[in-house]
Parts: sequence; structure tokens; C-alpha cells
Amino acid sequence: MLADAMARVAAATPGADDPGAAAEQRPAAIGRGYVGLAPERPGLFRTASGHSLPTTGEDAGGDGATPPADSPQYRSYDLLTEALDELVATGRTPAHNRPGAEATARSTAHGLAMLILDGLMGRPPLVDREAVIERMTDIIVAGLLVPRGRPGGA
Repeated sequence: MLADAMARVAAATPGADDPGAAAEQRPAAIGRGYVGLAPERPGLFRTASGHSLPTTGEDAGGDGATPPADSPQYRSYDLLTEALDELVATGRTPAHNRPGAEATARSTAHGLAMLILDGLMGRPPLVDREAVIERMTDIIVAGLLVPRGRPGGA
């Protein structure tokens, strides 16, 4: 259901005429779907977002760093990974900005979702909450688009 919420918001995002613009909008939409599910289905969100990626041992399902491709519990992670790869493929994100972007995007979205769930934002009205979510996704995407120097120099 978490991945479905993310995919549903991403699918409703306009921009099909410009693949680069669509690539920029998709990670933000996925983030809105992720955070948006938290107050709608708190118990489900806490359960679904509590899965960690396998990193070692036989349960890793491959190279130990990425989940098995056919594993449904990692579908939300796969959606995010595909969206981030699309940013690079369309030339909107420099390739050297890509490594580790999943962790940054997911942790930022998850942190906001938990602040909302736990009432640490003072239970803002829906309009205010949506504005905060929108700003969070804008910041994540903007950070990916900014050309930065490569590590160690330029």
C-alpha cells in the first residue's frame, strides 16, 4: 500500500511532453505519496516503512546492497531508485550527485512523516501540512539538480 500510494501520486504528475521535466517531478511526487500516507494510515505506514534493506548475509538477495528485484516489500524503494536514475538519464542530475540519493531522500521524507505522525509539528492543518510536504520535496529535488564539484576538487 505504501508503494501504491507513492505510485498513484507519481502517475498523476503531469509532464509527459518533456521527459526531463517529468523526471524532475517524479521524485517529488513519490515523496508526497510517501509522507501523505503517514497521517492517512498511521499503523500501516509505521509497519511498511519499518522495513530495512538487506545489507549482509544470505537474506541480502544479491550484492548485499540492493534488494531483490522481485521482492514486493521493497517496491517503494525501487520506485524511488527508478525516479532518481531517470533524473540522471535525462541529464537533469549530474551523475556524481546520484550516489546515496535514496538514503538522503528517504530519510528526509521519513523524518517529516514521523514528525507529522508523532504530533511534533503541532498537528498543522491539512493546507499547512501539504505546503510543508511540498517544500520538503522541492528541496530534495533542487539538491539533486544542483551541479556540484566532484569529490576532491573541481
